[in-house]
Amino acid sequence: MSWTQMHPNDESMMKKVHAGMVSLDFDGTDYLFMVGGTGLPAVKHSQFQYEQLKDGRTRTNEQLLCNLSNGQFTVPFVSGQCCPPTGSFTINKINGNKGIMFGGVVPYHGSSMSTNNVFIFNVTHNTI
Repeated sequence: MSWTQMHPNDESMMKKVHAGMVSLDFDGTDYLFMVGGTGLPAVKHSQFQYEQLKDGRTRTNEQLLCNLSNGQFTVPFVSGQCCPPTGSFTINKINGNKGIMFGGVVPYHGSSMSTNNVFIFNVTHNTI
């Protein structure tokens, strides 16, 4: 078994817990799609939401794509209805570039509440 540590190419990317990750493939390339979670953002990207929690951390719906062939991380353009800031959810691949996200916790008056939201996403050319 061989391990390789991937390093984001931008120190402004948020370090998170309780985020989701799923492998996708499109245009003949394998990607990791990462979404949501809780942490302390260094930079807030305008296309995403960041909700402050009472403990000082932030829950987000921030999304990243990692190209597994070159290790490059990119912040995708988002179209359509995006999930709210969410953590601790289930995420699965449906097929090549399509996935589904269910449940989790969302911010509620500075704290968290469980949800049964379902979101289907489709990734093409750095657009979700």
